[in-house]
Amino acid sequence: MADPISWVMIAGAGVAAAGAISQGEAQASAARYNAQLSERNAMTIRGQVANQVARQQQEAQMVHGTLLAGYASSGVATDEGSPMDVLRMSIANAKLDEHNLNYAADLKIMGYAESANLDRMQAQNAESQGGFNAASSLLTGAGNAYYAGTVASKGNARSAMRQELNG
Repeated sequence: MADPISWVMIAGAGVAAAGAISQGEAQASAARYNAQLSERNAMTIRGQVANQVARQQQEAQMVHGTLLAGYASSGVATDEGSPMDVLRMSIANAKLDEHNLNYAADLKIMGYAESANLDRMQAQNAESQGGFNAASSLLTGAGNAYYAGTVASKGNARSAMRQELNG
């Protein structure tokens, strides 16, 4: 039968193992929550860019209409020459602005997706690390308890030998 010190060491190892597992689970839970936030942020960016593109297209149509109205009021023909070139350039610039908005949004979305992936990997690592720390605590506690029991039994054996010699 193990001495009381060994039992206390074993119980302490059990508590330390449970704490390691709990800590790993808490870190994993936080990392999964962060992954969800990153995914929500990516969806928010998609909605924002859709609104920005719609607003930019509306502004481009207004500019195009203003150009046409200006040309018409001054009697300039818009179906050829420089006025046509200006209108084409205005349309091309509007398309470029639209592509730039989408590209910037895609970069942000990609960043949030990568962040979510990293957070999910961190969650897996935290769970694994919690298990390894728990196993380490149990093994250390068992080793310490065994050592304490061995020392105690050797001490008891020595004490018994002394009593026999003195007795």
